[in-house]
Amino acid sequence: MAPQPTGPSKLAQYSTLQHSFLTDVSDVREMEGGLLNLLNDFHSIKLQAFGKICSFEQLEHMREMQEKLARLHFSLDSHVEELLEDQRKCASEHKRHCSTQLTTFLSLPRS
Repeated sequence: MAPQPTGPSKLAQYSTLQHSFLTDVSDVREMEGGLLNLLNDFHSIKLQAFGKICSFEQLEHMREMQEKLARLHFSLDSHVEELLEDQRKCASEHKRHCSTQLTTFLSLPRS
């Protein structure tokens, strides 16, 4: 745990030391240059996410395949739901039919 400053002057000094990297102009310019290079590489499609073996085109193809798989998954899920609903309806109709048959059977005269 970091030592806690005491008193108003210690607090100001502690804050300044803790965040000095944010105010150092050379660091900010270096970060800005790095970000601009990264942006240029992005726009020129030079970036490679996983080394030279995997390009953006391959990543986009992979993403498209994942999206297609997700659509298939949801489509299959909706078909399963429809099947389950059909099975429920069929079971309900079967139950009604059995109930009708049972009522008919029970109403038959007994000997």
